[in-house]
Order: sequence, then structure tokens, then C-alpha cells
Amino acid sequence: MFCPECGHKIQEASPNCPSCGARLSDHGAAAASTVNVYAGFWRRVAASLIDTLVVMPIVMLLVPVKDTGNAAGGAEFPWTLLALYVSAWLYSALLESSSRQATLGKMSFGIKVTDLNGQRIGFGRATKRFLGKYISSITLCIGFVMAGFTQRRQALHDKIAGTLVVRKDTDAARLAAHPLAPKVASWAAVMMVLAGAGAVGVGFVATIVNPLYQDSLIRAQVGEGLAAAAPYKAAVEQAVAGKMDWADITTESLRLEARAPSTYLASIEVVSGAVVLTFGDGADPKIAGDRLMLVPGVATTGVVVWWVCGYAPAPAGLELAIKNHDQYTTVEPMYLPVACRS
Repeated sequence: MFCPECGHKIQEASPNCPSCGARLSDHGAAAASTVNVYAGFWRRVAASLIDTLVVMPIVMLLVPVKDTGNAAGGAEFPWTLLALYVSAWLYSALLESSSRQATLGKMSFGIKVTDLNGQRIGFGRATKRFLGKYISSITLCIGFVMAGFTQRRQALHDKIAGTLVVRKDTDAARLAAHPLAPKVASWAAVMMVLAGAGAVGVGFVATIVNPLYQDSLIRAQVGEGLAAAAPYKAAVEQAVAGKMDWADITTESLRLEARAPSTYLASIEVVSGAVVLTFGDGADPKIAGDRLMLVPGVATTGVVVWWVCGYAPAPAGLELAIKNHDQYTTVEPMYLPVACRS
């Protein structure tokens, strides 16, 4: 048994603590050994959420991402990812090894990080703890869930680094007086593991479904742009039927507006008979600023019989308004209709 006041080890029959003189009862002495000085699982989860909200704006300031999918603009994804890892590492390691022994999220919930004896940890051990979180992640996050039922409420990365997460008012003496956390019912431990695995499963599905959904939205924007080009194509066809030369068929000569009738387009222009769609800021960043060219093809009859879209090859026997048309389209093929791909 341990004294609830000073943490000194006492005999079960002792009515008073031999160290500080505090009066004890059998009930009180028993309670002294079961008081929980360790941070609860959900408190740690909530603290982590706050830390995420703190770190992400820092990354956005360091790496202002405008277009992660277009090498012509914004920051490339690997650099953004690197900035996220470095920011999270320095944020966690510096604060957990500081005099406060806690990140802002942990401070908000009154918990801190210590070594196994309740002492402040150094930057190296804090770094080891941070890196250990990646090992906790690849275990279907069960490494994190371990913090809910292990004897000292240690997650896997805590065990790797030799650290504890305790309440902020816990010192070495108090920790020594309460070496073990209260037991958790077996059913509760099983539920925590299942909840952790379920959360990972949802996250895994989201990482697959969300990009597919995002790509479908971009294709819909491209489709709307192509629909907006219909009157421009019709004007070009009339000009060709009127025997105008390709070089003379322009936006100005056709008296068309270059301003696009679509929220996703910056402009629609006619250049030497070809219709050029330029996607604007209203479109997804992955296609904003990119071009899609529609090139008319004329048969021996002297009328437009085919429109070649994007990277698609032209049918044999057609005279195209522009040669080597595929080099002028910059929208990635994956976002184009099948008929516009090579």
C-alpha cells in the first residue's frame, strides 16, 4: 500500500503514514493503490485532435499549396507531405521535451509526457516517441488503442520510447505510489480494439473512395466545358461551309465572346478554326489553367465532318485545322472523356 498524501510505501496495518503522519484507513489505503494518475484514452484522443488542428495551419503557412496536381503551379505533393512530417515532429518533440512536457492539445486536457519514473524527457526520447507513432499506425492503429487498457496506459509508441502520459499534477513520488492503472474490463478492451480497427477500415475506404469521387467531379467540370463549346463549334462549321480559310477563322472574325459561359472556364477562344477551352479558378485546382483543344476535320466535301478532341488521333483522310493538335492540350488524360484520350 502507498500513502495517498506523500506516496510513501506503508504497511497494511499502519494507522498512520510513517513519512508524513497522515491518518489512514483500510479503505483509504486500499484506494491509494488504485488511484489512476494516467491519462485516459479518450482524453488523449481529444488532445491529438487539437494538435492536428494546430499543426495543419502551420503547414499551410510553410507550403502554400495552390495546385498539388499540376507541376506548373503551386507546391508539389511530396514537399507538402515532407513539411507536414517535419512540422508535426518538431511540434511534438520540442513541446513534449519542454518544461511543460506537453503539446498544446495535452495542455488543454491537463496531461503531460514523462519517462517511466515520472521525470521530464529529452528531445531525443520525444523524437523516438514521435517516430514510434508510425509503428502504432501500421498495426491497424491497435498500437494507439493500447493506451486504453495496458497496465500503465501506454500506447505502443510509449512502450517503444519508454514514456508515460499522466495527469499534469503527477510527480515522481505520486507515480511511484500508483504504479498501475485501474484494471479495464475485458469486454471494454475488446471494444476498444474493434473500434480502432473499425476506424482504420473507414479511413482506408475513404482514401480509396474520396480520390475517385474527386476525379469524377473534375470530369463533370470538363464535360460542362465541352458542352459550353457547342455554339463555338457551330460557328466554326458555318465559317468552313462559307469557304473561309483556317487562319481567318478566329473569335473576332466570328464575332464571338471569349468570355466563357461556364463557371469552370476562364475563356473559350477560336484560333485558326480550333476551339480552345481554358479552365479557370472556378474549376478544380488540378485542371485550373489547363487547356483543352477541339480541332475540326474537313473531308473532300469541304464541310466539317469530325471534331478531334484533346489527345485523340484524327481519322484517316481528314484535313485538320491544326497539325500536331495533341501538343496543345494540357489537361491530364485521366480527366478527359474517353473520346478525347490518345
